[in-house]
Amino acid sequence: MNGVQVVPFELEVVEAALVSRMQQLEQKLVDLEPRVQAILKVLPKKLTGDILEQLRISKQTLVELGSKAGALRQMLLDLLEDPDEIHRICTMGRNYTLKRGNDDVECSLPSEKLIVEGIM
Repeated sequence: MNGVQVVPFELEVVEAALVSRMQQLEQKLVDLEPRVQAILKVLPKKLTGDILEQLRISKQTLVELGSKAGALRQMLLDLLEDPDEIHRICTMGRNYTLKRGNDDVECSLPSEKLIVEGIM
């Protein structure tokens, strides 16, 4: 398409899902920050069971967010380490080159297969 490489629809969907999930995690963190700031401001002056319970709940929420972010990161790393999965993703659409570090993984289909499948 005039020298511009088009990203396969499937990869756009995956990207949108990742962006959505990251925004959800970020919003939970943003929502939690003022509550933690308020607890930390009061904590040195007023050490009560209620304040400690709020602090425990906030810490638990932060640990859960960290765990979810870590699981997402690991899933992406596992995906990038699996050449068969990368090839499967790439063959869903047009020719595509994935860059990972210093390595390029090029995925391409013979032009007759592209025509048969109606991709071109």
